[in-house]
Amino acid sequence: MDPVRRSVNILELITVPPAISKGDYSITVCLHGQVTGNHGLPQTRLREIMAFADHFRALFLRQASPEMVEMVMTSVGIELFDTWLAPCWETLRQRLKPGETTLLSLRSPVPEIVHLPWELLLPPDGLPWGRDCNRCIRRRGGDPGQPVRFSHDLQHPPLQTVIHVATQHEDAHALRVAFQTMAKSITAPLSISVEPTGSFNGWVREVKHWQPHLVILQGTTMVRSGRGFFLFADEEGQADPKTGDEIMEQVLENTRVGCLIVCGRDLDHPPPWSATALLADDLARGGIPLTVAWPDRVHEGPGFVFLAAFLDALAHGATIDAALHRGGDLMARQANPNRQISWSIPMIFQ
Repeated sequence: MDPVRRSVNILELITVPPAISKGDYSITVCLHGQVTGNHGLPQTRLREIMAFADHFRALFLRQASPEMVEMVMTSVGIELFDTWLAPCWETLRQRLKPGETTLLSLRSPVPEIVHLPWELLLPPDGLPWGRDCNRCIRRRGGDPGQPVRFSHDLQHPPLQTVIHVATQHEDAHALRVAFQTMAKSITAPLSISVEPTGSFNGWVREVKHWQPHLVILQGTTMVRSGRGFFLFADEEGQADPKTGDEIMEQVLENTRVGCLIVCGRDLDHPPPWSATALLADDLARGGIPLTVAWPDRVHEGPGFVFLAAFLDALAHGATIDAALHRGGDLMARQANPNRQISWSIPMIFQ
């Protein structure tokens, strides 16, 4: 396991399901590859945590007062900390290198645990984890024993980006103009190609031609039989679902793509956390160095604010984490409290 850089604290939370149906989950906490603590997680307690997370996610479907939003987010953050880190926090504090970035690596074969809103995790010493510029998060499903290579840089310049829009509900021309206008506002070297037809074959041609550093898939995602699918379109305009494995094998193997963002949701529907996260996880395990699940629309509202700030930071040479923090800071200043919480949506897999 390679650290991001030598001075970074690598903090791992590994959660494994019980061997028997009524047993406890096992939580192992490691710092720099050494076990710091190990404690159990009763299944009843996990169900409580899931209920807290559902309460938070419901905020994206209805208006709530700033006080309610703050209360729910704080409650979720405290519950996550108390369950996973509190039993060994004092030991960790003594061993963490002060003043250095701390990377929290979340690993479990249980998708529901990996997909929890870990960005809200609230230690007793400051901001939620996802709002602290000295802290970052990586997720990984599957076998926790598999080695992970940590990274947070994209090698460019200029930053070549392909945005693929796969949706039947948008004006393709207007989207192309919006993204190109945004690109012109960025002063650093940045090249954006927008493929608005939704065609899988069209996207394949774009990726092969442009050889991008960054790929953004915006459209509809779904879950079937525990797998995530992105809905492209076939030559007749019908839905053409592809798994992360199929996308890797047919398009992204042997390319220079360093980061891929899976985003988008239908209006009046909740953000598809599991669908985008499962896809991002599969693509990360398939070989993409960094993937981001962004289960919301990136062409309007807080999504557009995030994307513009994110791309601007990347084009100026910022790391993935620094770019996400910059976009998150801008979203957190939105006047609508339900918009403010959008900073917590992006989930990085590696």
